Amino acid sequence: MNSTHKLPIPSKNLPCTLISLNDWKLIKVSGKDTVQYLQGQLTCDCNTINKNQYTFAAHCNPQGKIINNMYVFYLNSEMAIIERSSLYNKQIEAMKKYAIFSNITITVDNTITLVGFAGNNAREKLQNLFPILPNIQKKLVHNTDITILYFHLPQERFLLLIPTHKKHILQQLNEEITCNNEIQWTALDIEAGYPIINTQTSEKLIPQSVNLHILQGISFNKGCYIGQEIIARTQYKNTNKRALYWLIGKNNNHLPTNGTNLEIKMYNNRWKPIGLILESCQIQTKETWIQAVLPHNISNDSQFRIINDTTNKNIFKISPLPYSIT
Repeated sequence: MNSTHKLPIPSKNLPCTLISLNDWKLIKVSGKDTVQYLQGQLTCDCNTINKNQYTFAAHCNPQGKIINNMYVFYLNSEMAIIERSSLYNKQIEAMKKYAIFSNITITVDNTITLVGFAGNNAREKLQNLFPILPNIQKKLVHNTDITILYFHLPQERFLLLIPTHKKHILQQLNEEITCNNEIQWTALDIEAGYPIINTQTSEKLIPQSVNLHILQGISFNKGCYIGQEIIARTQYKNTNKRALYWLIGKNNNHLPTNGTNLEIKMYNNRWKPIGLILESCQIQTKETWIQAVLPHNISNDSQFRIINDTTNKNIFKISPLPYSIT
């Protein structure tokens, strides 16, 4: 698969594109205690996951701060996790701390290739190769040895798990369509409002501050799990005052570092530190997109800049997410 880097394209203009996802990892958890063990580790309710669904989730430290976020689902008889590779070692080591008395095995599966498929007519092209595709009601399907996950935001897209012996499918998908690398998928996640945790922001944020409760990635009805006391107290006392946002800078070539702070322009033309950058990317439309955590009641007309950027040439404004954060 040729994944030569091109600047990402907004979803509304994206042609059918095959996207390499080399910065993601597939983790498998097996053994008779798997569901019970993950239930005590992750924010989601593993008991309610069925064979045709996946769920957003986070693995947190005892202080309720996210180590990494992920998708959790069944893959054959095992539970599977898809997460960004920058934190998978840290997350697995944290998970293994409590595994000594449980009958589980945690492995990284490097035999599966992860690819994204998105853009105009993506469904139609996949239908030429697969008899069954997932949708909003049935978000995960298995076609023989290939598993496909469905995402409806920001526009319909798919994540395919392709084993080594099925790699010829990549050649068929590659015909007469655009190819790009994982930055295109990152841009779609920013646009969708799907949180992106990385090494600079790991263990800094509670799940609600990145909208994970809105994405149904937190169960407030299940029993104890790591960080649950703080996460639940925050929810029931309504003490979370932050949310995930999408910011756009027009004609802006300044790409900030993840974990950098933002400043907001005040009424007296002074600037005040206010938010944390999770991820950013440059777009073909000569824009810079930022995913950031900000106060949840902030005005949509606010102007932001990277901290200490006194040029005032790189101004960012809020762009609406495809779901409500109120």
